[in-house]
Amino acid sequence: SEYPLQAQLAALKLTDEAERDNALASVFAAWCGQNLEAFTAWLKQQKPGIEKDIGIEQLAEVLISSNPAAVLSEILTMQDPARLQRALTLHYQDWKLTEPQEAAAWLKLHPEAVKLMTP
Repeated sequence: SEYPLQAQLAALKLTDEAERDNALASVFAAWCGQNLEAFTAWLKQQKPGIEKDIGIEQLAEVLISSNPAAVLSEILTMQDPARLQRALTLHYQDWKLTEPQEAAAWLKLHPEAVKLMTP
């Protein structure tokens, strides 16, 4: 279906940055719910930037419970430092509560993540 791409293009035309980002998040969340496979394929083809960062955030919400290590690794590719820090901290802390050993093992493999998270 072309709907997600049409909605995305409409969202990108918004001039207010916060409004645009919220609209993109809504479109991407709906797209994830509608066709996760198509959204994931689309997201992989996007160039780094705010649009991809917002897409990663939405994908993380869907996949964090099934594949937290992959989600956190994908979050590390985000470009916006504030978004990266917020998403990484939130999802790592949640994972650490449910699977502390796995979370600690991931963190050892990604030492750069320690500096990126808020305490």
